[in-house]
Amino acid sequence: MILKYEANFLNVLNQADLARYGEESSIRSHTFKTSENTYTTTYNYKNGARIDKNDTSLKNNDTFKRLYKINNVYYYRRRINKKLFRISLKTDFIKTALMRKSFLDKLSNEEMFRLETKDYKLIFEYETEEELKIALENFYKLQIEKQVNNYRSVKNELEREVSSFTFEDLEKKYILKMKENKKVSESSLLAYKTTFNFLIDFFKDKYIDNISIDEFEEFQKHLMKDKKNKTVNKHINYLKKFMKFAKERNYIQCNHTDALIALDEKTDEIERKKTVENYSDEEILNILNFKYDDKRYNTIFKIAAYTGMRINEIFNIKNSDIKINDDILYIDVTKSKTKSGIRKIPIHNELIDIFNNNSFPIFKDISLNAFEKRVRARLYKVIKNNKNVHTIRATFIQKVLDHHMRSNDNITTILQEIVGHSKSSSVSLTQDVYAKEIDLKIKLDIVNSVKYNNVN
Repeated sequence: MILKYEANFLNVLNQADLARYGEESSIRSHTFKTSENTYTTTYNYKNGARIDKNDTSLKNNDTFKRLYKINNVYYYRRRINKKLFRISLKTDFIKTALMRKSFLDKLSNEEMFRLETKDYKLIFEYETEEELKIALENFYKLQIEKQVNNYRSVKNELEREVSSFTFEDLEKKYILKMKENKKVSESSLLAYKTTFNFLIDFFKDKYIDNISIDEFEEFQKHLMKDKKNKTVNKHINYLKKFMKFAKERNYIQCNHTDALIALDEKTDEIERKKTVENYSDEEILNILNFKYDDKRYNTIFKIAAYTGMRINEIFNIKNSDIKINDDILYIDVTKSKTKSGIRKIPIHNELIDIFNNNSFPIFKDISLNAFEKRVRARLYKVIKNNKNVHTIRATFIQKVLDHHMRSNDNITTILQEIVGHSKSSSVSLTQDVYAKEIDLKIKLDIVNSVKYNNVN
């Protein structure tokens, strides 16, 4: 049943020290320091022994007040708050014990109980188990109070930091973490930055914790002014990601964006399908023959018109992807978001010269996001309606279906493989597992059937 504290006894004489003083009389002072006070006591010595009314040469030293000896070790006894403490003085030498006792006598009860320094250990012993329990409870209460105060201090500091967190601060934290994880593509990072730009522009330097749900709904309405519901929902979903990230890391206290309701996208999609038709032959020829600031855009649009490839697939074409088999030149698409996107696309007769005389990728050292923006910007120089780059792919598919629907019952399955659409489960099982893939010659005939007006 022991509870350990530490004390620092300075200039305490042991038996060897006393021997050095010889026969002469002297007056010496001794100092004892605690964390709060310093005590100095002066003693008279003669022949190396201290002259003190408390000094005794009697064998029964236990009779001296507050000092007794057990198993050749002197102890100091004292009542603190009606509880008896026994403190080992760590010596069997009476003069050293008396000296240390005199230091302890000078301490108040409070100082005695909180005695704690780093150099010298005292052991507090208790007469009964109950006394020890009470003392430990008091000790634990002090420790708990200390921890609670520390918690309050840290919490207050965190709240102070949280209260000054803006979307500009959050962008730095979020983008850095996404880059560290290396699980997010460059195009996704650019998309996140776009959403952050909208947030920073709308909320300025306002602290996130001070933004109410009503204000977030105003931000949503602000996006709706010039964006489709699908685009607005995309930015709101990113916002919710950002806020969840911030809440989990205690950058903010509240996440009000959970209450934001997604907008209806079906109406927009129905209206888009009603108003957006595929390109006419005339429109395709205008796109292909327009004099752009860079002839590479003519190449990009021509590949799209005669292969039905997605814009990101065209961006990813490399020289090593252009192959030949049985005298058929084809593009081996090996990078796709879906299994169906991995395929072999025969090169249309109109594209033979392009693939024989150009190096790929078409644009080097730019991101997919930048590539898509540049292509869209050139397309809108020619097309003034709400059609887009993807409509070129849809027009290619329509051309194939219009030409082969009546003459080839399997045209849909073949076309799905050419453009990288997923097949039905039964067709996929039969074709992909057993037949592996449709013959390039069959696919080439279908691809070459695509013509725009009088283009041969």
